[in-house]
Amino acid sequence: MNREPGHPSRGSLDKPYWFYRAQRDFPDAMYFNGILSAFVASVEFDAPVDKGDLTGALSQWSRCQRRSGSFDEWYPFEGSYVATGFSLACVVLTLILAENDPAWRHWVSDEKTRVYSTVKRAVAALAKRSDVYCENQRAIAAAAVRAAAVLYGRQDWEGIAVGMQAELLAHQTPEGWFPEYGGFDVGYSSVLLDYLAISDWLQRDDEIRRAAEKLTRLLVNHVRPDGATGGPLYSRGTEYLLPFGLLYFARLGSASASTILERHTAGSRRVSLAAMDDRYFVEYGYSWALAVALGQGRIHVDPGQAWIDVTSEVISEPYVRVLDHGRWRTWLSPSHGAGFVSQHEEGFRVRDYGALVLLSNRVLTLQTPAVLLAEDRDGLESQLTAVSYRGAASPLRWGMVPFRVINYLIGMLRLPPAWLARAAKSAFVLGRGGRTDMHVTRQISWGDDAVAVVYRFPREAAAATIAIGGTHRLRHVPSAHFWANDRLPEGVGLYRIPKDGVASYTLSAAGVATDLEPVC
Repeated sequence: MNREPGHPSRGSLDKPYWFYRAQRDFPDAMYFNGILSAFVASVEFDAPVDKGDLTGALSQWSRCQRRSGSFDEWYPFEGSYVATGFSLACVVLTLILAENDPAWRHWVSDEKTRVYSTVKRAVAALAKRSDVYCENQRAIAAAAVRAAAVLYGRQDWEGIAVGMQAELLAHQTPEGWFPEYGGFDVGYSSVLLDYLAISDWLQRDDEIRRAAEKLTRLLVNHVRPDGATGGPLYSRGTEYLLPFGLLYFARLGSASASTILERHTAGSRRVSLAAMDDRYFVEYGYSWALAVALGQGRIHVDPGQAWIDVTSEVISEPYVRVLDHGRWRTWLSPSHGAGFVSQHEEGFRVRDYGALVLLSNRVLTLQTPAVLLAEDRDGLESQLTAVSYRGAASPLRWGMVPFRVINYLIGMLRLPPAWLARAAKSAFVLGRGGRTDMHVTRQISWGDDAVAVVYRFPREAAAATIAIGGTHRLRHVPSAHFWANDRLPEGVGLYRIPKDGVASYTLSAAGVATDLEPVC
């Protein structure tokens, strides 16, 4: 945060914009999530953040709002739904918490009046949108609007929040997850759970509690014994769990939320806030801040009656399968190339998220939907169709100039930005790659202490290069990437596919073992 008194951008949390300056030509509103963390750090840990700093932060937030009421995240005049909802939620929650603190009450009475018009426009912008790709964003928007309704006593805004919430809950699948680009993702499920908890805290709702319990009963099966979770097996590849929603529902009596917390915090492979880069440290710090506020009694938990019970449904084709093979427990994703993580009963784990193939100046990925061919108690065989792996993996380079020109033309002419947002997501999130005619079979066999993987490629792939043991993701999600010290187990690398097209290797506690010819 810029804490320099008298500085024009005092209160800004977007350091690449206000400090480095040449790195970005517009403020990213997602950094304003840090307002909530800064407030909690100030009142609970005596952090050197004062009322003037937070007044500056609220001024900077209001200043970067577009005429439409929305805010930008990735490029100018984006009109980002998630940045609008996220920043609104953290600003309004800061004011709600501060209003309940006698030392801050006078400050709040001034600030809530000063930012009212900004909040009003942001609520209107969120109310106009319903075309979201990811349900966590709808949960954020619903909680943000409800928080604004509570702060300002606006019943009409509460009505908007109720409509958003109904639409959100209608998208919950029978298995319990909410779609994130069409699939189940653990990390973003925890984001969604945070905002279900915020909505319930602001206005108790048994429908929210029922949806939360259904989701946590699913999540408990996807936190592994070593505390790790998620990864490229899931739709967005995230590997973190945010704490606030789990803590809140655990306090209300959810046994599954309590189990998730115990297993995750006791594990050696959990992803903490410290493992994230500075952007996501600021963006997700709100969850730890709310967890502290909950622990200090600033957020009141109202258990009311006994905790909500839900009926678990048996799903014939779960998004990620949980399998037992002898001494192994395995999490396997048919949607992502039959990628898997296997945990051995002795505590070590192996993982294989699918291979990359380098063929004739093209990069192909096998992290594509798998067609199951055969399965028994020792293993399974599936067929994969290779997809060119580009677009999401490549920087924009010289395309940035025309892209910026289009950004500003849209803004100056006040044109609807939705089509550009769809095109940008297609290029930078989903990737521009297309399907190929290359079909590959993949066989996985679980032994006592090792897992054997065999690929059978067509003749055209002979002498091509296969990259094994990596953690690449077909879909690009910035928050899925973090620092971990187990990224490169022994044997990971590039190898030559033999003339017969059969590429095999084994995974064990020692790493990757193979007779394939290495490629330098």
